[in-house]
Amino acid sequence: MRYANIHTRFWIDQDIKDLGRDARELYLYLMSSPNSNMAGYYYLPMAYMLEHLEAIGHGYGIDTLSIALTTLQTNRKINYDQTAKVVLLRRFLSWNKPEGEKRILGVLKVVKDVPQSLLLPEFVKCAKEHVPSHTTAWEGLLTGYRYPIDIVSEPYLDP
Repeated sequence: MRYANIHTRFWIDQDIKDLGRDARELYLYLMSSPNSNMAGYYYLPMAYMLEHLEAIGHGYGIDTLSIALTTLQTNRKINYDQTAKVVLLRRFLSWNKPEGEKRILGVLKVVKDVPQSLLLPEFVKCAKEHVPSHTTAWEGLLTGYRYPIDIVSEPYLDP
């Protein structure tokens, strides 16, 4: 079983209150999801979210989930890559700082196991902000990463 810190002020924080019920509950779910990891950057298809939220009695449909995800992204709480099905909790490492070299290595390992996503550079930026003592380690995650604009598209072949 994994643990994640959720600050006791979560329910009274004005930014959280302003999110609205569905986005607030989705945010709490994302912080404590069974698919989450010690990095706050992980694979999570929308189908998993719907199934988990339905299992606990939240009648989320795809429309409600999409609106809640958009709200969280607009408020810069998360980023979601729908193509890779990867979620980034932007402040997760602020609340769950990896203490010690073994924890840092653990975070690096779980991030490397996440499917390739356009969110990796954003994760590195967040990690550098919240755990600046390991900037070099975070930047190392981008070694070999190819930004989409740098990738040559396949030529169109007329059949």
